[in-house]
Amino acid sequence: MANYFNTLNLRQQLAQLGKCRFMGRDEFADGASYLQGKKVVIVGCGAQGLNQGLNMRDSGLDISYALRKEAIAEKRA
Repeated sequence: MANYFNTLNLRQQLAQLGKCRFMGRDEFADGASYLQGKKVVIVGCGAQGLNQGLNMRDSGLDISYALRKEAIAEKRA
């Protein structure tokens, strides 16, 4: 099922999302303290995205996932 957002390329999608940015390893030199008190959203993920989110959750961070409806249905099948 296509929608407007899915018709955009990745750069256009990120522009539509507003304040998205990628974080580098150097921002985690002191552990997850940089993200304490912030909401972290993992947009789309394979097995590693899920596992990294669980690791961050175990570190006390507030983690959410944004997945396509079809991706959830595929995992359940």
